[in-house]
Amino acid sequence: MGKTYADTAVKIISFFVAITSIPLLVIGFVSYETQKSDLSDRIEQTLISFSANLSVSVEGMIQERLSDLEQLATNPVIRNPQATEAELQAEFTRFVESQDMYHGIVFTNNEGMIAILQKTMR
Repeated sequence: MGKTYADTAVKIISFFVAITSIPLLVIGFVSYETQKSDLSDRIEQTLISFSANLSVSVEGMIQERLSDLEQLATNPVIRNPQATEAELQAEFTRFVESQDMYHGIVFTNNEGMIAILQKTMR
């Protein structure tokens, strides 16, 4: 009779553990998957936001550089075919010193040869 009681107690305890553990495992798994999905969605949204901000920054930088090129292209001294090398050098020096972005300019002639090389030391 002692053995039957012990077997019954083990069966009841095993059944109780199984009944309580299985729902806990299911709830834990569902909770894990939900949190993983939410976290992945948040990370993806953050990356999309960062990439959009980076895109806007790069676009702004490109527009600034195009504006600088436009400024150089409309400069009357640079456009003048009779301008001396000293005049061109002075214009490029003025431009480079007025812009923190640039450390120098390479100006080529129509044949692609370097006509003026302007560097600044900062």
